[in-house]
Amino acid sequence: MDFCALFRAYPAATIALNVKELVCEETLIAFLDAQGVLAQTFLFDMELIEPRAGEMARRFHDLHPAVRLAARVSDRGEPLERALGIDVASTIWLDEFDGPWCTERDVRTLKDAGRTVYAVSPDLHGGSFGHTRARWFDFIRWGVDGICTDYPAALDRYAKAIEREAAA
Repeated sequence: MDFCALFRAYPAATIALNVKELVCEETLIAFLDAQGVLAQTFLFDMELIEPRAGEMARRFHDLHPAVRLAARVSDRGEPLERALGIDVASTIWLDEFDGPWCTERDVRTLKDAGRTVYAVSPDLHGGSFGHTRARWFDFIRWGVDGICTDYPAALDRYAKAIEREAAA
Protein backbone atom coordinates (compact mmCIF):
# COMPACT_ATOMS: atom_id res chain seq x y z
CA MET A 1 0.00 0.00 0.00
CA ASP A 2 2.99 2.31 0.44
CA PHE A 3 3.52 2.16 -3.32
CA CYS A 4 -0.10 3.13 -3.91
CA ALA A 5 0.35 6.16 -1.64
CA LEU A 6 3.40 7.14 -3.68
CA PHE A 7 1.47 6.78 -6.94
CA ARG A 8 -1.44 8.82 -5.57
CA ALA A 9 1.06 11.57 -4.73
CA TYR A 10 1.94 11.69 -8.45
CA PRO A 11 -1.44 11.44 -10.22
CA ALA A 12 0.09 12.13 -13.64
CA ALA A 13 2.32 9.03 -13.32
CA THR A 14 1.36 5.93 -15.27
CA ILE A 15 1.54 2.49 -13.71
CA ALA A 16 2.20 -0.34 -16.17
CA LEU A 17 1.15 -3.49 -14.32
CA ASN A 18 2.36 -6.77 -15.80
CA VAL A 19 -0.24 -9.49 -15.16
CA LYS A 20 1.61 -12.72 -14.38
CA GLU A 21 -1.22 -14.92 -13.14
CA LEU A 22 -4.85 -15.46 -13.99
CA VAL A 23 -6.67 -16.32 -10.79
CA CYS A 24 -7.22 -13.08 -8.87
CA GLU A 25 -8.68 -10.71 -11.46
CA GLU A 26 -11.55 -9.50 -9.26
CA THR A 27 -9.27 -9.00 -6.26
CA LEU A 28 -6.72 -7.08 -8.33
CA ILE A 29 -9.30 -4.71 -9.81
CA ALA A 30 -10.97 -4.18 -6.42
CA PHE A 31 -7.58 -3.43 -4.82
CA LEU A 32 -6.52 -0.92 -7.48
CA ASP A 33 -9.91 0.77 -7.30
CA ALA A 34 -9.94 0.90 -3.47
CA GLN A 35 -6.40 2.32 -3.46
CA GLY A 36 -7.41 5.07 -5.87
CA VAL A 37 -4.86 4.17 -8.55
CA LEU A 38 -7.04 2.36 -11.09
CA ALA A 39 -7.20 5.40 -13.38
CA GLN A 40 -3.38 5.63 -13.43
CA THR A 41 -2.89 1.94 -14.22
CA PHE A 42 -2.91 -0.14 -17.34
CA LEU A 43 -2.68 -3.92 -17.29
CA PHE A 44 -0.59 -5.77 -19.87
CA ASP A 45 0.89 -9.11 -20.93
CA MET A 46 -2.22 -11.19 -20.32
CA GLU A 47 -1.64 -12.66 -23.81
CA LEU A 48 1.40 -14.51 -22.52
CA ILE A 49 -0.67 -16.66 -20.17
CA GLU A 50 -4.17 -16.76 -21.59
CA PRO A 51 -5.61 -19.47 -23.84
CA ARG A 52 -6.94 -17.03 -26.50
CA ALA A 53 -5.63 -13.53 -27.28
CA GLY A 54 -7.89 -10.89 -25.79
CA GLU A 55 -9.85 -13.23 -23.54
CA MET A 56 -8.45 -11.86 -20.27
CA ALA A 57 -8.58 -8.26 -21.46
CA ARG A 58 -12.30 -8.74 -22.03
CA ARG A 59 -12.68 -10.33 -18.58
CA PHE A 60 -10.89 -7.42 -16.90
CA HIS A 61 -13.01 -4.98 -18.91
CA ASP A 62 -16.20 -6.75 -17.86
CA LEU A 63 -15.12 -6.53 -14.20
CA HIS A 64 -14.52 -2.77 -14.43
CA PRO A 65 -15.07 -0.96 -17.76
CA ALA A 66 -12.77 1.90 -16.67
CA VAL A 67 -9.68 -0.31 -16.35
CA ARG A 68 -7.12 0.43 -19.07
CA LEU A 69 -5.78 -2.60 -20.89
CA ALA A 70 -2.82 -3.02 -23.19
CA ALA A 71 -2.27 -5.51 -25.98
CA ARG A 72 1.30 -6.56 -26.68
CA VAL A 73 2.94 -6.09 -30.07
CA SER A 74 6.35 -7.69 -30.46
CA ASP A 75 8.78 -9.50 -32.68
CA ARG A 76 7.80 -12.79 -31.06
CA GLY A 77 4.63 -13.66 -32.91
CA GLU A 78 2.49 -10.79 -31.65
CA PRO A 79 1.62 -8.71 -34.74
CA LEU A 80 -0.11 -5.35 -34.91
CA GLU A 81 -3.23 -6.86 -36.42
CA ARG A 82 -3.78 -9.22 -33.49
CA ALA A 83 -3.35 -6.40 -30.97
CA LEU A 84 -5.71 -4.15 -32.90
CA GLY A 85 -8.24 -6.99 -32.86
CA ILE A 86 -8.45 -6.77 -29.05
CA ASP A 87 -11.05 -4.02 -29.06
CA VAL A 88 -11.05 -3.41 -25.29
CA ALA A 89 -7.30 -2.70 -25.29
CA SER A 90 -6.91 1.07 -25.62
CA THR A 91 -3.15 0.81 -25.14
CA ILE A 92 -0.38 -0.99 -26.99
CA TRP A 93 2.69 -2.41 -25.22
CA LEU A 94 5.32 -2.32 -27.98
CA ASP A 95 8.21 -4.68 -27.26
CA GLU A 96 11.37 -5.39 -29.26
CA PHE A 97 13.09 -8.46 -27.85
CA ASP A 98 15.48 -9.40 -30.63
CA GLY A 99 16.32 -5.98 -31.99
CA PRO A 100 14.54 -3.07 -33.61
CA TRP A 101 11.69 -4.12 -35.86
CA CYS A 102 9.05 -1.46 -35.27
CA THR A 103 8.82 1.36 -37.78
CA GLU A 104 7.34 4.82 -37.77
CA ARG A 105 4.59 3.46 -40.00
CA ASP A 106 3.73 0.82 -37.36
CA VAL A 107 3.44 3.47 -34.66
CA ARG A 108 1.33 5.64 -36.96
CA THR A 109 -0.98 2.69 -37.69
CA LEU A 110 -1.48 2.13 -33.96
CA LYS A 111 -2.00 5.82 -33.22
CA ASP A 112 -4.39 6.21 -36.17
CA ALA A 113 -6.42 3.34 -34.68
CA GLY A 114 -6.80 5.46 -31.54
CA ARG A 115 -4.38 3.49 -29.38
CA THR A 116 -1.99 4.85 -26.79
CA VAL A 117 1.49 3.42 -27.44
CA TYR A 118 4.07 2.57 -24.78
CA ALA A 119 7.41 1.31 -26.05
CA VAL A 120 9.85 -0.91 -24.17
CA SER A 121 13.34 0.58 -24.13
CA PRO A 122 16.19 -1.67 -25.37
CA ASP A 123 17.95 -1.37 -22.00
CA LEU A 124 15.27 -3.62 -20.47
CA HIS A 125 16.47 -6.42 -22.75
CA GLY A 126 20.19 -5.83 -22.25
CA GLY A 127 20.73 -3.31 -25.05
CA SER A 128 23.72 -0.97 -24.89
CA PHE A 129 23.16 2.61 -23.83
CA GLY A 130 24.10 3.82 -27.32
CA HIS A 131 21.50 1.57 -28.92
CA THR A 132 18.99 2.53 -26.24
CA ARG A 133 19.50 6.23 -26.82
CA ALA A 134 19.15 5.82 -30.60
CA ARG A 135 15.87 3.96 -30.12
CA TRP A 136 14.64 6.62 -27.70
CA PHE A 137 15.21 9.15 -30.49
CA ASP A 138 13.05 7.09 -32.85
CA PHE A 139 10.28 6.57 -30.32
CA ILE A 140 10.18 10.25 -29.37
CA ARG A 141 10.22 11.38 -33.00
CA TRP A 142 7.43 8.92 -33.86
CA GLY A 143 5.23 10.21 -31.04
CA VAL A 144 4.95 7.21 -28.73
CA ASP A 145 3.09 8.13 -25.55
CA GLY A 146 5.60 6.63 -23.15
CA ILE A 147 8.83 4.67 -22.94
CA CYS A 148 9.44 2.07 -20.24
CA THR A 149 13.10 2.19 -19.18
CA ASP A 150 15.39 1.56 -16.24
CA TYR A 151 16.80 5.07 -16.84
CA PRO A 152 13.86 7.50 -16.58
CA ALA A 153 15.97 10.50 -15.54
CA ALA A 154 18.31 10.03 -18.52
CA LEU A 155 15.33 9.62 -20.84
CA ASP A 156 13.75 12.79 -19.45
CA ARG A 157 16.96 14.79 -20.01
CA TYR A 158 17.32 13.37 -23.53
CA ALA A 159 13.68 14.11 -24.45
CA LYS A 160 14.04 17.70 -23.21
CA ALA A 161 17.25 18.13 -25.25
CA ILE A 162 15.42 16.90 -28.37
CA GLU A 163 12.58 19.36 -27.67
CA ARG A 164 15.06 22.23 -27.30
CA GLU A 165 16.77 21.32 -30.58
CA ALA A 166 13.43 21.09 -32.37
CA ALA A 167 12.39 24.50 -31.04
CA ALA A 168 15.65 26.16 -32.13
